[in-house]
Amino acid sequence: MESMGFGLPRPWEIKIPPVIRYLERKYVEEFFRTGRLMLTTYRRCQDHECDVRRDSGEGKSQFSLKLESLGMGGGGLQTVGWQSYLLCASMNESQKLAKHFKVDSYFKIKDVIRFLDAISKWIPGCGSGKLGACIYRDENALAKPLQFKSIPPGQGLPTNSAKPMFSPVEFEMSDEPYFIKSDTFAIEAEFRFIWSVPYDIEGPIFIECPEAIQYCEPDIPVSDAYEKPRNSGDVRSSILMTSNCE
Repeated sequence: MESMGFGLPRPWEIKIPPVIRYLERKYVEEFFRTGRLMLTTYRRCQDHECDVRRDSGEGKSQFSLKLESLGMGGGGLQTVGWQSYLLCASMNESQKLAKHFKVDSYFKIKDVIRFLDAISKWIPGCGSGKLGACIYRDENALAKPLQFKSIPPGQGLPTNSAKPMFSPVEFEMSDEPYFIKSDTFAIEAEFRFIWSVPYDIEGPIFIECPEAIQYCEPDIPVSDAYEKPRNSGDVRSSILMTSNCE
């Protein structure tokens, strides 16, 4: 289990447990041989072909806003994921969950921070990301708009454009929709990895990242798993031995 410390007067730590990626056995073996993984998108999760994994509410959250200084109020729907790739895992390791996902295998991600960073190197333009456990809410909580603090006096007041008025809203609620899900999915105990890019994405991508393998462990050993080369063909050595004869 990983630990993250903070520079506070008392030595507090956050423990980050390993997480489980449930897949069919052929994909687990492929990952441990080549480092190949598919990174999905929020849009694909909304329209997933598997009814167990499909969630039309992925990446969506209602919000409300009061601008007391202007005597105005309103609300809307925030959607995220237009410029994000996604990998879903679980904090629970169980055969029951494997059956739930209709798969026969899985692998454990033991070092989630280094795994996140290793994958990022193979995503064009990726410069940041986030990870964390999902937030589960029942239908009443999902339907209730999120409330936000009033904008401080003089901040966000419109000039020639309404855009400055809403930029604080985007800041306040930027992260939560990435992790909100209906409690009908709570059995999954989902933990997700998110990689951000500076462009709109069209769909899932496949990458090969052998570096990420070292941070993972299969449920059943893979006999011909990838091994990092000890030396490249560009480095060669010669050894000269002599003997001392009297």
